[in-house]
Amino acid sequence: MRMISATSNPKSSRIPANSVAAFSRAAFEIVDRICEIRAPTLVIAGDSDILILPENGRILAEKIPDAEFRSIEGAGHLFWISHPEGTYSEVAGFLDGKETLGTEAVE
Repeated sequence: MRMISATSNPKSSRIPANSVAAFSRAAFEIVDRICEIRAPTLVIAGDSDILILPENGRILAEKIPDAEFRSIEGAGHLFWISHPEGTYSEVAGFLDGKETLGTEAVE
């Protein structure tokens, strides 16, 4: 089985080439539709992620209308597990002042 690097980062894990090809095809198929997202969107990445580089999150946020990008300092790929307080802070800050969609006051 041929193995290739998942990213351009030499520290990343090596994964089967056919898995990368399948993922790449799926990602390619949705890229043209990302701009259709209309919901408030927050893209978060760990600034030390070696599996999916933070730059990918920045690029994604640029393609979604009015999206915001935040990085968690010192966090890797599982930032919400390793840095729950920082993740909560970023999400809470993003949601503060945003309209809640699909909710109505209940008496």
